Amino acid sequence: MNNMTEIREFLVKLTRCSDSFLNDDEILHCLDELEKAVNDRYTQFFNKTIFVKCESTPGAFSDDMNFLIDIVPGAKYKSMASINYFKTEGYIEARLLEEIDGMSLVSLPDGEIVSISPDLIKRKI
Repeated sequence: MNNMTEIREFLVKLTRCSDSFLNDDEILHCLDELEKAVNDRYTQFFNKTIFVKCESTPGAFSDDMNFLIDIVPGAKYKSMASINYFKTEGYIEARLLEEIDGMSLVSLPDGEIVSISPDLIKRKI
């Protein structure tokens, strides 16, 4: 199922196949509420794309890059990711998960989650 219309059609079929006590108006109301909830969750997830300041160097293969991030003073995180995550020199695309006690919890393209200073983050490039 690729979009909300397909999800809606699937749920209508599912509901009609069950012994539900809901009438058609109640079913449509439930579907509208579900659609709103899914859209809200989708928006929350995809609006958290950020760009983290890093040092980058070419990787072992033509389609990857090594990157180095200052995670806390005196400590660095080193890994590699696809070149697709490097939209501009000096920054890697990531996801902001949460902001806690003046630090930002970030999911990196290699699957790791690190805590970094918000000073290293740009919301838009």
